[in-house]
Formats: sequence, C-alpha cells, structure tokens
Amino acid sequence: MEKAPVKCHTSLQKVILEPKARTSRWLSSAFPEADWSTTEARLASADYFSHNLRSPVQFRHVAGNIPDKAVTIEVSPHGVLQQFMQQTISGASAQACSVSLMDHNSASALTHLYEVLGQLYVRGLHPDVKQLYPIPSLPAPRDTPFLGPAVQWDHSADWRTPHFSDFIHKRCSSAQNTIKVDLLDPLNHHYSQYKFAGQTVFPLGGLINLLANEFYKQSGCTKRKTEHCSDVHSVMCISYANPWASA
Repeated sequence: MEKAPVKCHTSLQKVILEPKARTSRWLSSAFPEADWSTTEARLASADYFSHNLRSPVQFRHVAGNIPDKAVTIEVSPHGVLQQFMQQTISGASAQACSVSLMDHNSASALTHLYEVLGQLYVRGLHPDVKQLYPIPSLPAPRDTPFLGPAVQWDHSADWRTPHFSDFIHKRCSSAQNTIKVDLLDPLNHHYSQYKFAGQTVFPLGGLINLLANEFYKQSGCTKRKTEHCSDVHSVMCISYANPWASA
C-alpha cells in the first residue's frame, strides 16, 4: 500500500496537467476542515488524490456540512455509502435524498441509471441526458420510421355535410339569380355616367342597390335598412352593346 500512492501520483501527473480549484460543493474528506484552505486541499491535483489514497476518510465530519435540502449522488461501482447517507440526511428535510448511479444487485445497470435520472427529475434537477446518446444526424437518422402510416383519418363519428340547398331562401327556388342591366332602358341610363380610368364601369352603389332590391324581393321585406357591402374585389366594365349581367 505504501507504493500505491507513489505510482498513483506519477500517473496522475501525466493526466492532470492544470489542476483546478475545488468548488464549494466539493467537501473534502481527505483533509480536516481546518486545512481546506491550503493549496494541497484546495486544488484537484495529483497531490490531492495521492494524499486521499493514503489518508483515512473523515466522512462523518464532512457529512455535517451537507445542506438540509441537498440531493447527493454517489458515483461508485456500488452504493456503499447509501445507508450512511440516508441516516445522515433523513431527518434534515423531506426534500433531501441520496442516490447511487450504480448498483451491482441490479439486473440492468442501464435501467438502474435511467431510474436514478428519473428520481433526480422528480427532485427538481435537470440532468443533461442528451449526453447519453450520440448526436443525431439531421434531418433525421436513417432508421427513423415514416410518420405517414401512423396518421389516419378517424371515421368513428359521422358528420353531416352541408348541402347547397341549405342556403336557399324558403321563398326562392334557386340559390343563384341573374340580373341584367340594359343601358338602353331609361331606368338604367344613369349607370352609364360613371367612369373610372377612362372606362364606363358599373358603380359600387349600383351593386348595393341591386343586391338590396333582390334581397327585399326574396325575403318579402318592404322596410329598407342600411346595407353594407365589403366583398367587391374589382370593377366591371359595361357598354351599350353588351348589357352587363351579374350572378
């Protein structure tokens, strides 16, 4: 055991080229709390891990610094510290818990890992699970099944389709009506006096008048009210030779 720390220190020096400082969440059990501010205890270096290998673990003293609502994760081949951790944090808070990423008694190590990740989500944590899977090729992997066969029409309910006769007025035998305007008729002569861009066109007011008269005729209404027309998209050119007709 005396040679192990030396070999460990030599090997780690080749890997840990730039030691980084421990975060506030890293509670060292290899050094007494009074020595946490020293350089050897503050940096995650080869010296730190070789010292950890040859020194007794002061775990009980470190456990007293765990916050009440902490969620502890044991990274080891088996949760050897789970029983002690459960006893340590069980009375601290209902939100506190301890999980182990691996369990040699589990039938599937992958299933156990997924279950632990689910427990972390329940506790309000958000582990980056996309790191567990390879980066997908875009737009989709080759083995992605087609979505077309999965989409089908639901014919379990019957819906009535409206018929054009539903929109025909009870007093009218057809939903279509043609109105012919003869400019030679003295009653329609005033329509020829409206011009736009050098051409004689049918005035919008005349359209409203024709529609209103036809509506009164079909509905049997005699009292005229103010009508609104907002679906006129173009002007219609008219001439004396070809009387204009609207449908």
